[in-house]
Amino acid sequence: MVVDAIHSSPTRDPAAIARNRASFLKKWTTRPAQLTKDEEELHSSLPKHRRLILRGKRILVLKEMLAELQYPDLSVADDILNGFDLVGTAGAEGVLPADFQPATLTVQDLEEQANKSNKAIMNSCKSSGSPLVDAELWQKTLEEEDKGWLQSLERVPLDGGRVSRRFAVVQSEKVRPIDNYSESQINSAVTITNKCTVDGVDTKPAKTCEFMKALRSRSKCSTLVGRSFDLKSAYRQLAVSDSDLKWARLAVYCPEEKATKCFQQYSLPFGAKSSVVALLRCARMLQWICLKLDLVTSCYFDDFICLSTPALSRSSELTFETLLDLLGWKFDETGEKSSAMGASISALGVIVDLEKSSEGVLTSHSAASLKGRLGFAEGQLFGRATRRLINELGQHALRPPKNNKLSESTKRALEMVADQVLTSAPRIADSDTGEVYYIFTDASFESETKSGGIGGVLINGNATVEQWFGDLVTKDFCKSFMAEEQKQAIGELESFAVLVALHLWGKILARKHVVIFLDNEGCRYLILKGYASNKNLQSIVHNIAKQEDFLTFADHLIRQATDTLKNWVQWRW
Repeated sequence: MVVDAIHSSPTRDPAAIARNRASFLKKWTTRPAQLTKDEEELHSSLPKHRRLILRGKRILVLKEMLAELQYPDLSVADDILNGFDLVGTAGAEGVLPADFQPATLTVQDLEEQANKSNKAIMNSCKSSGSPLVDAELWQKTLEEEDKGWLQSLERVPLDGGRVSRRFAVVQSEKVRPIDNYSESQINSAVTITNKCTVDGVDTKPAKTCEFMKALRSRSKCSTLVGRSFDLKSAYRQLAVSDSDLKWARLAVYCPEEKATKCFQQYSLPFGAKSSVVALLRCARMLQWICLKLDLVTSCYFDDFICLSTPALSRSSELTFETLLDLLGWKFDETGEKSSAMGASISALGVIVDLEKSSEGVLTSHSAASLKGRLGFAEGQLFGRATRRLINELGQHALRPPKNNKLSESTKRALEMVADQVLTSAPRIADSDTGEVYYIFTDASFESETKSGGIGGVLINGNATVEQWFGDLVTKDFCKSFMAEEQKQAIGELESFAVLVALHLWGKILARKHVVIFLDNEGCRYLILKGYASNKNLQSIVHNIAKQEDFLTFADHLIRQATDTLKNWVQWRW
C-alpha cells in the first residue's frame, strides 16, 4: 500500500489528487448529519464508562467507510464499539503479518490463582522512593478517574479477576504511568496471531528516499515537506470489553495515605500486550485510509508522519486533520507535536530534515555519523558486501567536496547500502553445520600475450578432491578489466578465480565452513577488506562478498605458498 501510494502520486496531476481528496471528504463529512439519530442511539445504548471513552467516535460512519473502501479488517469498527479483550486471542488478520505467540496460561489458571496474586501485588505496591514521582503518579491517576478512564474501588472484588500494579517511568522530567500486566500474568494469557509491526525510525527516511526517487523518475522536483500527527492519549481513546473488565484492575500507591488503592480500569492499559495489538489495528486502519487518498503516511503506534510535495502540502494537511476529526480521533493540535507542514519533522525524538531533500547534500559531520551507524548495522548482518559501500561514505566524510554535494558514486553506494541492509540475511550460527570444505585457486598472466589462466580445486574434509576447474583467459577478456595503461592483471585474475569457484560450487558450499587458499597476499587482503581502489578489481571483490552473503558461509582466506596443496594433502593422508 505504501509503495503504491509513493509511486502513484508522481504519475498524477496534483490538482486531480486534491480534487479526489476534496470529493472524498465532502461525501463523508455530510454523512454524519444523516446518521446523527442512529449514532446517538448507538452511543446511548453503551455503558456509561464506554460512552465517555468513545465520545465523538463516529462508529457508523467508520463502518460504512471501511466497507466502501473494502478494508480487510472490517471487524475493527465493532471492536472499537464493544471494547477490546485483554485475554484470549488478539490479532489483525489481513492487516499485520502472520505470527504465532501462544499463551502460556489459560483464563482458568488466572482465576484459580487470583486471590494469591492480588494479595501479593497489593502488598508489593510501595513508594518509588521519590515523593515527587509518587505525587505525580497519584495525580495522573486521579486525573484519569476524573475523565472516566478509571474508577476507584473500596476493595479488590473477589470474582476471580486480577489486579496489576501501576508504577511510574520518568522520561525527560515527565512521569508516565505504566500498568504492569506482565507481573499480574494477564499478558501470559494472550495468544498473539499477528506480528506487531510498525514503521520504525529507519523506515521513515527509507520512504522519504523512495518518494524522492519516484518523483525524479517522472522528471519532477523531489522537494518534500511533511508533518507529524500524534494521537492524544491513544490507548485511552479505546475501551476494554465488558467481559474482560475483571482483568483490568490496578493497584496504585497513594502517597497521601501511604497505602495501596485499587481502581477499575475502563480504557486500554498502557502495559497490556493485547492493548498494543488493538492500537496497531486502529492505527493501521487510519494509515490505510490515508494511503487510499494518496497520502504518503508512515505509522509508529500512535505517531504518524505525512509526506507531501509542496504543491499538495495544504491539501495533505487538511485531509489528514479532517479525517481524524471526522472519525473522532483526538490528536495534538497545539504544542510541539502540532507544527504545520514544513521541511523539518519531529517524531519519536528524531528530527527528519527535508530541507535539502532534493539537493543530494551531506555534511562531513553527518556523513561520519551515518558511517558509524551503518557500520553498526553491517555488523548485525551476514557477510561483507556493504563494507566498500560504507568506505565510500567515509571518503565523503574525510574529504567532503564543495558544498557537501554527494558524488554520483557515493549516491549509488548509499542506495546499495540501503538495499543491502534490507535484504541481507542475519548473522547465522548453525549448530548443524559441521562440514568443512577447502578451496585452492590460482591464476597466471603472461605480459607478452596479455592473456592468462585460472584454476581451482575443491577438497572436502576427508581430503578427497570433489571437483576442479581450469581454463584459459583470452587477451580480450583480460583487456576488459584492465585500465588503458595497465600492464599486469594478475591481481584481477587471482580474485576472479575465487569468484568463479564460489559460483561453480555454490550449491555444495551453502551453509558450510569454507577455507580458501590463494597465493596472492594483495588479493587476500582486498577480499578480506571488501574494498579496492581499482574500479575493475573492486567489482570482482564486491561480487565475491555478495556471493558470500548469498551462500551464507563463514570463510577464511589464507595465503597459499607454492607447495601448500601438496603438503596439505600429504599431511591429511
